[in-house]
Amino acid sequence: MVELVEGQDALRHRAEQLQLGAQQEILAIDCPPYFDSPTDNPIEFQLLARGVECRVLYDAPGLESADKREFVLRCVDAGEQARSLPSVRMKMLVADRRCAMIPLSFEATESTAALWIRPSPLLTALVTCFDLLWERATPLAADRPRDELDDKDRELLAMMAAGAKDAAIARSLGITQRTMTRRIAQLMGELNAQTRFQAGLQAAKRGWL
Repeated sequence: MVELVEGQDALRHRAEQLQLGAQQEILAIDCPPYFDSPTDNPIEFQLLARGVECRVLYDAPGLESADKREFVLRCVDAGEQARSLPSVRMKMLVADRRCAMIPLSFEATESTAALWIRPSPLLTALVTCFDLLWERATPLAADRPRDELDDKDRELLAMMAAGAKDAAIARSLGITQRTMTRRIAQLMGELNAQTRFQAGLQAAKRGWL
């Protein structure tokens, strides 16, 4: 159920393998240490392009760098759901809630060893921990000024506020249901809304509609 992975090349290979194998969802807690540049992860953009949901929880001190902030906002624009906490050093990467990687030590200053975790009570505990931290975290996109919405986002929010069904929304916008679900999740994150109806109301209050 748990395998020890050692060496930076092996760690990098396994992390890429984990991400590329995802079909539905990636959950990640982002904090140092990094294998490579903290502002370079082309695999995530590939995943987002093919409809894989990516939720990333950032350690706030790591966002103090202007380059890092710019990179995160590019990820958000591509569809990533991003949140942050004042301090979260529990680095992890989870694919489809079926396998995960965590450092052998959360206190390590460089990446030298990690645990590869298959379906087990430990994996369930890690996913539960991520979900609890996610609920406490602050959506990053909510801090970005937004002057206007494009027509599709405006129509999407209006239909959400009206309580339209998923099929009707996707058909009206001419997009797939997976794309619509990803876009709704991103808008709900920006609006800090727990339900779609609430997101529509919050958008109206902000003058987005």
